[in-house]
Amino acid sequence: MVKLEDIDPSLLPPNLTPTELENLIAAYYYSCDFVSPTCPVTATTLGYYPNRGINIFLSVGFGIALLATVHHGVRTKTWTYSGFVAAGCALELAASNPWNKKAFETQIVAIILAPTLLCISVYLTLKHVCLSLNPGLSRVKPRLYPFIFVPLDISCLMVQAIGGAGGGGCGE
Repeated sequence: MVKLEDIDPSLLPPNLTPTELENLIAAYYYSCDFVSPTCPVTATTLGYYPNRGINIFLSVGFGIALLATVHHGVRTKTWTYSGFVAAGCALELAASNPWNKKAFETQIVAIILAPTLLCISVYLTLKHVCLSLNPGLSRVKPRLYPFIFVPLDISCLMVQAIGGAGGGGCGE
């Protein structure tokens, strides 16, 4: 990222305030589409260039998991479980252009929501495992597991959202 003190003042329009200069630099970087000497990776939303190989590997893995889950869910008629797992896998596939702030925000939301959907499927599985083994050993009725854990998970998401909104507004 270009620092204000590194810029030659003779190259700038006269009577430019520091805030206007920062806005001018930001507008220039928002017009970047790829990393180049004039658009350094440190000026991107992420601040680094993501590793393409590992991203492709993980995307293929989540894509296969998504397809396998949908196939298994249709074949075995486990609609709720497979629906939550498929939605979680689909959200994990959200990618981002390091220069696009809106795509970055979408990716952050997807990265936060996807594990929650996968956890909901785990709670459903836990309910059925308990029902299959010995429901009498559970202190809580197994049919209540999703009704207890899902609202708790959603309340944790709301706390994260409040923290993110508060933290996001700190720099402005």
